[in-house]
Amino acid sequence: MCILMLDASEGIADQDASIAGYLLEAGRAVVVAVNKWDRVDAAERERVRSEFDRKLHFLRFARVHFVSALEATGIGALMKSVNEAHA
Repeated sequence: MCILMLDASEGIADQDASIAGYLLEAGRAVVVAVNKWDRVDAAERERVRSEFDRKLHFLRFARVHFVSALEATGIGALMKSVNEAHA
């Protein structure tokens, strides 16, 4: 079970896609957490979603959660998905 943590303020980096590829090849259950969602405006959020669809299209099966670790928002739903993926 892996949580792939992405930084919304940085976008989807090539390194993120490489790590995601390793997770897929290893056959791991994956849940995606896009952190720092509270720091980006609506246009940036749309750009991050678009980049995710383009660069990480092979993870469309994974549940994606937009969270803020600083404000502790979205963490409960993230952990619920982690438990479901682990099961």
